[in-house]
Order: sequence, then structure tokens, then C-alpha cells
Amino acid sequence: MAGSAGDDPTTAMEGGGRFARRLPGLLPALIVLALAIGLFWVFAPPIGYLTRTSLASCGSERAGAAGPWNVEGRQCLWDAYQAGRPAEFVSTRSSVEGDPVTTTLRLLGSGRVEIYIDGTRDRWGQGWTRLECPTLGLSDAPQPAPDFTWGPGCQERPV
Repeated sequence: MAGSAGDDPTTAMEGGGRFARRLPGLLPALIVLALAIGLFWVFAPPIGYLTRTSLASCGSERAGAAGPWNVEGRQCLWDAYQAGRPAEFVSTRSSVEGDPVTTTLRLLGSGRVEIYIDGTRDRWGQGWTRLECPTLGLSDAPQPAPDFTWGPGCQERPV
């Protein structure tokens, strides 16, 4: 049917034309939303970390390359390890470049050690890493607080 209102191209484009005129104003908001979603997925902890079993907390620390250390928290973790008790300690320290790297040390009992390393904010980091280790040790390097090491028997596991 020629000449009907449904065939008029200006009427058909009217709804889409209004959206097209609004799109440039919405574009910055859409870009910000896309970036926020993208950053969330890049920096968000993995599900395995978020749903990990709760353990007794020995606290946490935020330290630069030279400290300050949470001496009590580190001693708490070492005491729990020696006693075979489950516990957790979270340490955020600076990488060589000064970027934050967070290590979550988890004592699961029976000598089992689980370590999560969050390198997502380290420009040379590899994202998240999860290790299962048979032992936890103390560094020989002089430190104002116990500094932990983990041995060659560690195996990387899916995060």
C-alpha cells in the first residue's frame, strides 16, 4: 500500500533517529561502564580465593620494601605452623618496582600450606597464583620480623 504511514521513511526512522541523536551523549557513560566492568574482571579475586575456607586470622600487613612489618601477626603464623594449627596471614608488600603484591599464607593443618599470590597490580606480575606446599620456612636473611619461605616441593594449582 503505497502512501500509508507505515511506508513513510521519515516516520520509520523517527524512533531510531532520536536514539541516534542521544547516543553521543550516552557514549562517555557507556565507555566508563565498560572500563569499570573490564577492570573488575582484571583485578577481582578469583572465585576460589573468595570462597576459601575461613581460618583463624593472624592479621595482615601493608609494608614497603623495608616494612613496617606486623611482627605479632608473623609470629602468630609461625607459632600456628609449628603447632600444626590452621591459620592465615595476609601480607601486601612492594615489588622491586614498587607495585603492591599481596600474598595470603594459609596453614591448612597436617603440615599443608596453601599460598595465594595476587600480582594483578604489579606491572610485571602474572595475575593470581595458587601454590600448595609441603612446608613453610623462615628466611635466614636478617629481618626485624620472621620472613617466610616456601620450598621446592610447592606445586602450582588452579586458582
